[in-house]
Amino acid sequence: MTKRGDEGLPLVISQVFTPNPAAVGQSIADACARLAERDIASRVITARQGYYDASVEYPSYEQNGKVTIERLSTLQLRTRGKIARALRGVGFLVSATIRACRGTRPAAVLVSTSPPVAPFAGLVAAAWHRVPLVHWSMDLNPDQAIQAGYVPADGLGARLLDWMNRLLLRRAHTIIVLDRAMEKRVRAKGDPHGRLHVVPPWGALSSIETIDPRASAFRRRHGLDDKFVVMYSGNHSLVHPLDTLLGAAKRLENDSRFARVASIIPSDSRIVWRTSWSAR
Repeated sequence: MTKRGDEGLPLVISQVFTPNPAAVGQSIADACARLAERDIASRVITARQGYYDASVEYPSYEQNGKVTIERLSTLQLRTRGKIARALRGVGFLVSATIRACRGTRPAAVLVSTSPPVAPFAGLVAAAWHRVPLVHWSMDLNPDQAIQAGYVPADGLGARLLDWMNRLLLRRAHTIIVLDRAMEKRVRAKGDPHGRLHVVPPWGALSSIETIDPRASAFRRRHGLDDKFVVMYSGNHSLVHPLDTLLGAAKRLENDSRFARVASIIPSDSRIVWRTSWSAR
């Protein structure tokens, strides 16, 4: 669903967008909110089904201030896991590409790496409308998949993704990466000649909720009442390094000023790993 007034708006393509809980969608939603603060409206094409739980569905159309959100239905699969998620990603790629090309001409196309093949939709849409393409690289594939052992480096899938990345480097007007390490890998695929920018990720500070330490079930369960606690809480994949965190725990294991707590919690087919140190 597009309206005549959508012409000239930045077009955003991402499989996830708030209230979908995936971090990529939250960051893109923040970017759209910042554009709205500058009186710049935007149009978002995203998926209707939940990223982690496909049984969750969001409204197919929503107007949130200056942000127009169009949600497309993806493949309905009863199974979960990487294969099912990949198939939903391919389904979203096809439908998003068609919707983006059929809609009115945007001012520019912003695409991120959710799913990893989403940049292809951005390439096609930007070329079709003859507008600039902005690529916001939240993940680096096939590099991550190869490093994690999911795909062989010389496999067809890896070679296709790498070819697409190199094509993207040549065609994108602007490329955004998360840190210097990612910048180094991207530059190794082809020099973007001043079109590459490093923008570190940020936390969703607006969603932080302050909890009275005396009411914290985690503190009570681990005997951390009245102690200063430093905690990491979040998701980890096979390519996320834990060396610094585990190295700190090792160095402090005989320091009586600190208590160490670690827990691994299965959650929605993912593993949530939490660790904390508390000064005694």
